[in-house]
Amino acid sequence: MSAAGTSTLGQRAADFTARLVGSWPFIIWQSAALVAWIVLNTAALTGHWDEYPFVFLNLMLSFQAAYTGPIVMISQNRQEGLQRHTVEEIYRIGQATLAIVEGQRDILADHAAMLRERRDRDELILKALTDGGGDGMA
Repeated sequence: MSAAGTSTLGQRAADFTARLVGSWPFIIWQSAALVAWIVLNTAALTGHWDEYPFVFLNLMLSFQAAYTGPIVMISQNRQEGLQRHTVEEIYRIGQATLAIVEGQRDILADHAAMLRERRDRDELILKALTDGGGDGMA
């Protein structure tokens, strides 16, 4: 697989083919072509180049299926590889973010502990001032 963002001609062709055959316009176009083929080969107005049971049509559809299936799978495998790469990158970023958040949490916990110590000292000083200092100030 090539690096994300670059692709070979074959990969681009496989992606194009997968997008094309997996679209409603293609299904509609192919359905219309099949109906036209059958009508033209059964109507008495034209020469019949592929009479019923439409052996040549079946051969062409078999060729199409024989090549389209693997090409679509090539595209799907490539897309799966790209998605796997994206998921791994998101996971790596998430792990880095988690490490940063945990570091910040530890810093906040240290600050909270320092503030509790300062509060406790301040309460002791205040208590000492109000208990002991009250006799001499009156």
